[in-house]
Amino acid sequence: MQSTQKIFRFLGLLLLILAWPSPAAQAQPAQEKVELQGDLKLGAPQTRTLALGTVHVWSLTVKKGQFVAVEVAENSINVMVRLVDPREAQRTAFNTPTSSGWVKEKATWIADTSGAWKLKIAPVRATRAGDYEIKWVSRRAATASDRQITEADSLNNLAQTYYGQRKYVEAEPLFLRAIEIREKALGPDHLDLAESINSLANLYQLQNKYDKAEPLYKRSMAIREKVLGPNHPTVARSLNNLAVLYNAQGKFAEIEPLYKRSLEIREKSLEPDHPDISTSLQNLAVFYYRQGSYSEAEPLYKRALRIREKNLGLDHPSLVGPLGNFAALYSAQARYAEAEPLFLRSLNIAQKALGPDHAGMADPLNDLAAHFHIQGKYDEAEPLYMRALSIWEKIGGSNNLGLALSLDNLATLYCARGKYAEAEPLYKRSLTIRETARGVDHPEVGEGLNNLGALYVDQGKFAEAELLFKRSLAISEKTFGTEHLDVTKSLNNLALLYDRQGRYIEAEPLYARALMIREKALGREHPLVGESLNNLAELCINQGKYAEAEPLYRRAIEIAEKALGANHPDLGLRLKSLAKAMFYKGGAPAETILPLIERAMAILDSAKYNPTFRADTYVLRAQIRKHKGDLQRALADLAEAVRLGEAMRPQTGRSEEVRTDFLNRTQNLLTRS
Repeated sequence: MQSTQKIFRFLGLLLLILAWPSPAAQAQPAQEKVELQGDLKLGAPQTRTLALGTVHVWSLTVKKGQFVAVEVAENSINVMVRLVDPREAQRTAFNTPTSSGWVKEKATWIADTSGAWKLKIAPVRATRAGDYEIKWVSRRAATASDRQITEADSLNNLAQTYYGQRKYVEAEPLFLRAIEIREKALGPDHLDLAESINSLANLYQLQNKYDKAEPLYKRSMAIREKVLGPNHPTVARSLNNLAVLYNAQGKFAEIEPLYKRSLEIREKSLEPDHPDISTSLQNLAVFYYRQGSYSEAEPLYKRALRIREKNLGLDHPSLVGPLGNFAALYSAQARYAEAEPLFLRSLNIAQKALGPDHAGMADPLNDLAAHFHIQGKYDEAEPLYMRALSIWEKIGGSNNLGLALSLDNLATLYCARGKYAEAEPLYKRSLTIRETARGVDHPEVGEGLNNLGALYVDQGKFAEAELLFKRSLAISEKTFGTEHLDVTKSLNNLALLYDRQGRYIEAEPLYARALMIREKALGREHPLVGESLNNLAELCINQGKYAEAEPLYRRAIEIAEKALGANHPDLGLRLKSLAKAMFYKGGAPAETILPLIERAMAILDSAKYNPTFRADTYVLRAQIRKHKGDLQRALADLAEAVRLGEAMRPQTGRSEEVRTDFLNRTQNLLTRS
């Protein structure tokens, strides 16, 4: 009978901890309309609405040797500030790729010639008009300190440019030098210093250098709290950043209060529909999703989406990620009919805004494909995976992680269809890309090792799989520590391998350790805890310990019903497994077992779940009916099982091999009863 234990393959519905707006947004029109705004007056703020395809030009009269500082507050549009000298030559540009938008862009320079300097304000990653406020803050004869400030600003600006291009090695020394200069020129408690420290922390976090990032985030937040007070929106940004870091580190107990405090500050200090409130809602919702707290996540997703739609319209590219996240929530609960239109809307928005072959199309294509994949709709999933892969292939590059993800997803689909020879080169190529891009000890390399190891388990290459799973486990433990949630994926896979080989004594402590970590990190009622209980129960079944399996299955069922709902396929699979344990243990009357089977069948049939698992459920009922002496109805169940098995053959890509294997298993099971 088909096991309900799961090899962890890293297949993506892509959940995002979001900034605002999404970087994968519509390019600005090639033809720009220039609108002259006149002279900017020192100390007099001006507010303007900036339309798409429009550039606002402001003039400032400056003498040679003067230090100048101008601030542009992005109230409802992200902008690029370009500095043009009196000879109409562009000197530099100011934009903060690491910001979430709706912050102040600061332009500083020392004039090397007298005359009318210009600032050109242009929209960036926008699809509708928005407001900004510009203020000429300073103009004075440049001092030695001003020259240091200007140097630091230039270094920081260049570092931000490299950061936006993912050139982290080039960005790091520039941030470090900017921090050194700013601390010397401005003192240890200046907000510009805090911004540079925060940016360097972002850089380290993206490189998985969490021990370096954490103290920087904390120092940046301490400066902001001291200067601005504990309830300022900028402090909320720091709280959000620290929470995202803790999420990466698996410090789940520390995340929720940070997100909640960040949201509380923003709700008190900003307008009810401010974009930053949407960001806080979205991030808290993602946290609840990952904790399995779906009922808490759903209203947050809905409110965050409503705010974005109100601010940006119904077709803005910044809706692509949130729609995908919201759909993933429904998909996790097997609410596929509600998930699919959200996935489709996300895809349609991306295609309209970016074009069919843009890199930003790959993620929504992948999300929709994964949605079909987990339902066993392989024919619908495959062309979407292929299209996403084609987009990444056109982009190319030996370190293209998007390409690696697409290769993994298509390979995982091929494994589901039994096309192991086609899957293996894809997994290997993906692993090579990850090792080149990230280094051999990066957690993403561990994911690739797990995927390839899972393939080898499917092929019966147990020795090769064991080496890969052990290497993946070592990477996870080295990166995250021995009690991090990510470690449980490798523990589960290694335990399942030993289980398949009959190495039960070695499998049990690994399953038990995974269960302990999950209960500690997620609580006793999380779906992943239920999955670990199910794995231990299957191990008991394989050892003939049916009495020990039954309470584990019952607890796993209770968790699934509470967390996932009464119609989730995982619940159906566990009900079937409980019925199997009770039947093999003996002593329970068929009248007690059959309702479990029938409820499981109703759930799986209603969800149109993978026909292989549905067929096994019919076989189990046939066993029970045969045991009762009800041969006619047992044969009817067997006929339905064969029909489902036959229906699955085109999906798996195999023919007589599938039929022979299925009929042999069926015969063995009926003989066993």
